[in-house]
Amino acid sequence: MITDLLHKEYTRNKSLAIGQFYVRRFKRLLPLLLTVLLVSSLYMAVFQANMLNQMRMTVLTGLLSVYNWWQISKGGTYFASLMAEAPFKHLYSLAIEAQFYLIWPLFLLLAFRFVKRRSRLIFALLGLALLSALAMGLLYRVGQDPTRVYYGTDTRLFSILLGGTAALAFPSRDRRLTNLLMRKPYISEGIYGFALLVLGICLWLLPDQSPMIYRGGMLLFSLLSAVIVVMATENKFVCSRVLSHPVLTYLGERSYGLYLWQMPLFTLFALKVKNPHHVLSVLGELLCLSVITEIFYRLVEKPMRTLSWQKVRTSLRAFFASPATVGNAFKISIFYVIVLLVLLSVHTIIQSPDLTQAQDKIAAQLLQNEAKDKMGSANRSLQDLSTLAKKFNVKESLFENQPSLIFVGDSMIAMTYDRLREAFPNAYIDGKNGRSAQEDGISMLTTAIEAFPEADKIVVSLGINTDGPIMLNQESIGQMMSIVGERDVYWMTLNLTQSQYTWTEQVNQELVSASQEYTNLHLVDWHQATLGKETKFLAEDMTHPNKKGQLLYTKLLLEALAQ
Repeated sequence: MITDLLHKEYTRNKSLAIGQFYVRRFKRLLPLLLTVLLVSSLYMAVFQANMLNQMRMTVLTGLLSVYNWWQISKGGTYFASLMAEAPFKHLYSLAIEAQFYLIWPLFLLLAFRFVKRRSRLIFALLGLALLSALAMGLLYRVGQDPTRVYYGTDTRLFSILLGGTAALAFPSRDRRLTNLLMRKPYISEGIYGFALLVLGICLWLLPDQSPMIYRGGMLLFSLLSAVIVVMATENKFVCSRVLSHPVLTYLGERSYGLYLWQMPLFTLFALKVKNPHHVLSVLGELLCLSVITEIFYRLVEKPMRTLSWQKVRTSLRAFFASPATVGNAFKISIFYVIVLLVLLSVHTIIQSPDLTQAQDKIAAQLLQNEAKDKMGSANRSLQDLSTLAKKFNVKESLFENQPSLIFVGDSMIAMTYDRLREAFPNAYIDGKNGRSAQEDGISMLTTAIEAFPEADKIVVSLGINTDGPIMLNQESIGQMMSIVGERDVYWMTLNLTQSQYTWTEQVNQELVSASQEYTNLHLVDWHQATLGKETKFLAEDMTHPNKKGQLLYTKLLLEALAQ
């Protein structure tokens, strides 16, 4: 639509009023975005303070339309619901769109002036779109979080370029398109319906991290979308008349508001509802979304489209010049309440933390535990056994005649150090934040075995962290198994399903395959024990065990090591 309007303007005036274009885009996009950010911040400050993490940067990059590149630079992920990123992660697409709008009118102005044949411009744009799609396919790595290619302007540009190309190839009110489509209307109708059907199937069935999506699937989706949009301009088709239904027209007029409000509302709503996936909860979410969108459509979005600085100045002068009568008291009160709320929201954003309280607490606990002695030497009395058995909900016999043990790994071991030391007082325990099997596995095991060579069994917890794009795999597991010799190894599975990490299934499958290859490799199923119970056993980062989780983590090991 934007390209079509620009094309009409140039055809009519032989020029483009680029400054006016930017003003229109600014009034269309920024006011409602700012409103969503301010309202969401104020709500979180009152009801969900732990979600304010890095809100200052979220607002800044959102308003400057570089949110996608900020997320890429700091290693953020689209494919998880974690802390403050979740309510606003959809802003990546708005950033891509705004970056495109910044360049596109200038590009078109030069193209219209210097490229005399429209066909050359169309083929050039198609070439750029194909290069963008190719970049997506080349940068995508199977098993790696695809956020880089999902967020990147360079790798998502083809979708917008295809839309712009379609507008140039088939301008609105161009009878050539109508004549072409109506030569064989039944065939055209079939193509139209087939494209809609394929789009629906893709939306319903394709998982968001499937290699097919990034290696041609999204390009196909964009092409089909362009076909549908082009054919929708011909209202003689049944599908076009369906898409022109008043209900769909109503939703289309409010689509920008629905888009902006959906993620903050759904994320924050889910945190306050016991079963957010229940049909009544979903209906409640949709009702809230509709009401909020309609309110701010009328109060912000629609008025801003026709707003000018002259109107603002005139309205403010009239407001402050009006006498403070009883009749004006309500308007005056509303004005100052809004000003106060805006100031409070701005203050909340400016003062937002760089880390949540939960993350600070976890980081401090990890540092503290990493500094504790690796070797233990405690002796326990019979009374201690009884107390520990109750604490961990296991039999007292599990604390008797324990083998010589080594516990090594990442922050999961470090976080659980105190509970492990209680249950295994003579064990060697070495956990450190950030460890990966590829980079640290061999040196970590070698150091542990040299320090405690008499160990009979070794517990390993690795897999959360990666070495660049490389996750835990058979090669790194094999290298570590070659070091332990004939000792039995007990490896903890992962449950990162609710965290910022996306490789739970891949890592656990690697561990299952390795346990089938090595007879001395046994899995301790932390994943199964906590799946669906993350809020009960995991800290707010949805990665590390909380106090209850640490007890469960240690209990699982007590029972596994006794077998």
